[in-house]
Amino acid sequence: HTIAANSAGLSGYVTSLSGATTDTAYKMLSAAVAQVPHTSDLFWYNSKNENTVDLELTPQGPFTEGKKYSITVNGVVCTAVADDASSATEIATALQIVIDAVTGVDATDNTGSVGLAKTDSTYTDVFLDAYKPSNIAVTDTSTSANVVTDDLDAALADTPGFYGIVLELQDATNLAAAAAWAETNKKLLLVKTRDAVALAGTGIVATLNASGYHRTAVFFTEDDDSRGDAALMGRQLALDPGESDFQFQQLAGVTASTLSAGEITGCKDENGMVYTKTLGVAMTDNGVAASGRPLAVTRNVDWLEARINQLIMTEFANSEIVILGPSGIAKMEKALKTAMSEAESLNVLLPGWTVTVPNAADITDADKAVGLMKGFAFAGDLAVATRKIKINGTLS
Repeated sequence: HTIAANSAGLSGYVTSLSGATTDTAYKMLSAAVAQVPHTSDLFWYNSKNENTVDLELTPQGPFTEGKKYSITVNGVVCTAVADDASSATEIATALQIVIDAVTGVDATDNTGSVGLAKTDSTYTDVFLDAYKPSNIAVTDTSTSANVVTDDLDAALADTPGFYGIVLELQDATNLAAAAAWAETNKKLLLVKTRDAVALAGTGIVATLNASGYHRTAVFFTEDDDSRGDAALMGRQLALDPGESDFQFQQLAGVTASTLSAGEITGCKDENGMVYTKTLGVAMTDNGVAASGRPLAVTRNVDWLEARINQLIMTEFANSEIVILGPSGIAKMEKALKTAMSEAESLNVLLPGWTVTVPNAADITDADKAVGLMKGFAFAGDLAVATRKIKINGTLS
């Protein structure tokens, strides 16, 4: 479904598409639309089958007297308070009783942890927020009735031109499969994880880091309500290539995570991304793909490739014939240099790029037989964002 990127489009999701404001899709669309600027093109695709939701909540020590274990589930604050003799088992039991009363959730006492499952079709997920991962560790153990790549294939067949992807799913198996798909199909993917192991540099962040993917970033946030992944993607794709970095971005309406320095470092060491406060300012931290390559660089390279192809194709479309000789080479040289010049003006490339063109005298009979013009090449330095600054000073 095409969704207008404005309040009318969000209302239409509810009135025309039988959606609800409690849907994950609505929360994601709202997060994107809330940004200034935000992309004007939004597409929403339903999974073939309704997804299951299975989560594991594990209270973390030390269990000191008076310590609160609080988490908001589907908008309801659920709290257990430790005493001097508490254990993970006792805290889990207390949380299970409170959470089980929340609409749309079935909570199970798993002796030391709480299992959560979605029970109400009114909710497309079990929404968690307002908790500290250092107090309550969350693991998504959901299994989807779909193969996420089948859903992505269906979306691609329907709308081949889409570029950025965000997913409702948060389980590691589907996220890894989606990341491989994005790499193959040259899309940009932001996946959200609430798994506490990401803060220790394991789980999905480690899996994707080991794969070296340039096209997928892992966005850790414990907040399911404000969907920072959709907010960031919606904001960045509204801007021209070269105009903005995924690092240091402030996201309207998105709740910053409260993480320790060790948790932030653990996630970032495996090239995960977080949304935290630095000197009181909430912003994205570590805007890179799983490989460590800045997401903005991947987007810029994709744009340059697409622009070169577009300008070359325009020359073919606007010419009765492109001669395999000096005149045709000149046309293609002009197209390639135009793309490179535009890339420089957009801060995709630094000045000093070069273009090499073939010599007509070197065209072989074999190339003439198939009409192949080859020998073009370009070289240049990518423009990259400053991430750190070092200043030395002397005062007297």
